[in-house]
Amino acid sequence: MGAMHEKKMERERLFAIFLIGVSLLSHMGAGLFFGVQEQHVDYLRIHWHLPFYLLLAISAVLSILINLKIDSGKKQVILLIDVLLFFLIGYPLGPHLDIEIILGINLITILVFSFSDLYGEKIALIIIVVTLMLQAPYSLWFTQVPAPSMENMIFAAFILVVFTLFLSILKRVMNRLHHEEIRSRKYNRALDELTNNSFDYQHISRQNAMELIRTEKQYITREVHDIISYAMTNQLMLVQAAMSIKDKNSPVVDELLEKAKNEINGGMSKTRAALGELRDQEFDQEDVNLLVEQLIAKFKNFSHIDVQFRKDEFFSRLPRAYNQTIFHIIQQCMTNTYLHSSADTIEILCEHEGRCVVVVVKDNGTNSRGFREGIGIKGMRERIEMLGGVLKISALSLGFTVRAEIPIAEG
Repeated sequence: MGAMHEKKMERERLFAIFLIGVSLLSHMGAGLFFGVQEQHVDYLRIHWHLPFYLLLAISAVLSILINLKIDSGKKQVILLIDVLLFFLIGYPLGPHLDIEIILGINLITILVFSFSDLYGEKIALIIIVVTLMLQAPYSLWFTQVPAPSMENMIFAAFILVVFTLFLSILKRVMNRLHHEEIRSRKYNRALDELTNNSFDYQHISRQNAMELIRTEKQYITREVHDIISYAMTNQLMLVQAAMSIKDKNSPVVDELLEKAKNEINGGMSKTRAALGELRDQEFDQEDVNLLVEQLIAKFKNFSHIDVQFRKDEFFSRLPRAYNQTIFHIIQQCMTNTYLHSSADTIEILCEHEGRCVVVVVKDNGTNSRGFREGIGIKGMRERIEMLGGVLKISALSLGFTVRAEIPIAEG
């Protein structure tokens, strides 16, 4: 934008210098013609030599000032004075119209390019008509000054009118080129904006794609961790129970190993189901009450940890996404209690508080201090935050509490 403005200013400076050059050449030409004429006309040499050159110099200075960057009001005043000087310089010249033609060309140039539209041309034509109407015989310095011939007046009028039309056409062409340049700049600016918007859109698209990939990675991490971690925990409990039996030939050992095998098969089935979810396959909706009760019963049987579960009636009427999240919260909390604490009791509460579902899982373990969030807790937090909820964790010297608050969507 700055480069375009500088280019426009430079073009205006060059045009102003051109107009100043025209003014100087016109006044110099008028001075040369007068020098030739006064050698043949006594009253011009005797009475009009010094006033002519003085007025001509003032007219030249005013013509230069008009072409400079001055206030519009001042320019109009200077232009009016220059028009009066034009008539004053030309009046005593009598039949000699060549000087008036030269100064008229300069004055017409100033008028045409000083006004917008056709105002300058109209003023120039009025000056031409007035100049020709003033051409008549008169007495000056006790000398009879004849009027110019009709042929000279017609020639002068033709020259000045044609020059006015030429400048009018030139101004229109220049204005059209200027408007085309403005349109071109606007088009280029719009094209640049579209290009920048396209780059911004591509950048946002890449960011969205990366965010989608990150979200998918988090989802895969949560699903695989929750399933495999829980399955491996169950297998660990079964193997530890089998190893604690001194009689290796006891049928109890075979029963525990059979259960471990079933757990492995179940874990593989759930892993395949989770991968199916990633391929947009529908997960079978089951009664969340039954799923949670089966989960708790199996955990109590293997871990020998007492689990107390309390819930409201609304628990079975929640949407599928809430059921899945609550199931994984309970599963992850019980797994963490077995693996990372010495608790022998777990309390689970699912209730309705205002417009929120609240899930609280609390144990009485003694190894809670100094814990760090692992994949499991991060996965729980992500699941809850996806539903607009919050996860709060309290690790005390005696007991570890997880509280999830999930708002229920309207409708």
